[in-house]
Amino acid sequence: MALRAYLRRLLISNELKVIMTEVDCDLEIAAICRDEFSSFSGGNAVIFEAVKGTSVRISANLFGSKERLLKMLEVDEEGLVTLIRKMIRSGTDDAATNLTNACRIPSIECTEPEYKYQELTLKGIPALRSWPQEKDRYLTLALTHSVSPASGLCNLGLYRAAVVGDQEIALNFAPGSGADDHLQMAEARGESLPVALILGADPALFWAAAAPLPTGCSEYGFAEAITGRPVTLSSCLTQPLSVPANAEILIEGELRPGERVSEGPFGNHTGQYVTRVDCPLMRITAIRHRAQPILPITVVGPPPCENIHLAKFNELLLREMLIFDFPRITDLVMPEMTAFHGVAVIAIRQDSVADVADLIQRLRQPTYLGRSRLLVLVDDDINIHDLELSWWRAVNLVSPERVIKTDKGFIINATGINRNRLVTADQATTALIRNRHYQVSSEALENLKL
Repeated sequence: MALRAYLRRLLISNELKVIMTEVDCDLEIAAICRDEFSSFSGGNAVIFEAVKGTSVRISANLFGSKERLLKMLEVDEEGLVTLIRKMIRSGTDDAATNLTNACRIPSIECTEPEYKYQELTLKGIPALRSWPQEKDRYLTLALTHSVSPASGLCNLGLYRAAVVGDQEIALNFAPGSGADDHLQMAEARGESLPVALILGADPALFWAAAAPLPTGCSEYGFAEAITGRPVTLSSCLTQPLSVPANAEILIEGELRPGERVSEGPFGNHTGQYVTRVDCPLMRITAIRHRAQPILPITVVGPPPCENIHLAKFNELLLREMLIFDFPRITDLVMPEMTAFHGVAVIAIRQDSVADVADLIQRLRQPTYLGRSRLLVLVDDDINIHDLELSWWRAVNLVSPERVIKTDKGFIINATGINRNRLVTADQATTALIRNRHYQVSSEALENLKL
């Protein structure tokens, strides 16, 4: 499904607001988007038809609610859980291997691209400045496509991209990411790494690129497995890559060995400005686009922000993978305010102390949650989605020996509650008051002398 088809669906269902007044991509658009998302139920998706200084239109708040994300994937929540469980349980290996095998690179059709115009320059693409201290403009929903020089497998990542020159972009992918692995391989060979920034293809690719998929799992294959929509690619003009044929804007370029640049300050989800001094530098070799292109954007910053819905879908995927690999885990929840740091509360089926210690050791490994700032383990007798209750349980049991330091953060082991010592209501009395009628007289209350 092309971005435009998705926007048409939102328009028909009265979930799309079209703003015709001229707006500025310097601070103004970001402020409008924050107000829209903060309104009732995440607000509407928005199209800005008149952006100052450019003919490019902007679409925003595309995944401002869970319902809108599900519409993007063309599945309901129950169906999504069923699809994920089917992929995770499709083999006899662990969840990561089974998921990777279920998301093999799909049968890809090749066609002539719809992005055939070549009129835009990098200056003409309305990248955002969202916060006052940002000095650069950012492409905040740029899907980065790269290919492993060794295996030929492609990676699709969602990284921030700062426009730092007329033909240069600072592409901020983290160490250990798929794109970083590809760059390290290319640099070891003394070669440049071809890359393409995809702006506005099938919107399901936003989640596929952001999801915590195992290394080697195809993002295109994952998106196709979830949506049932085939992937159609076309060849780039200047780089040996094949990318989605229905992209609104395609930026082709390369990362040359050793070229790094300072990037930032950028206002991110921590509520603080961040900088990076060694950001890979992408040199642009071509830009193509559709007629009257639409640039998708998201506004990054402190909560509340629309990106939280992507994080909650990541939570769903992680929960199912962990439950499959670790039978003692019964549930997982990532608090919205901390989800981007991998903070999670995990419900554990009560077992022996040795078994819980083994589970903790395995959770410390650099797999699904190995980079988390904080994991809190509690017994599964409470509803961990009630975060106040989970916090109360953890605080009551916390002690120095129950706090385990990891490479990235901490694990608090608040399991092992003695259920025989829990304060609980008498069941017979509870049943009695539920079934008994207590007569209350309004007249007696009026005459009551206190």
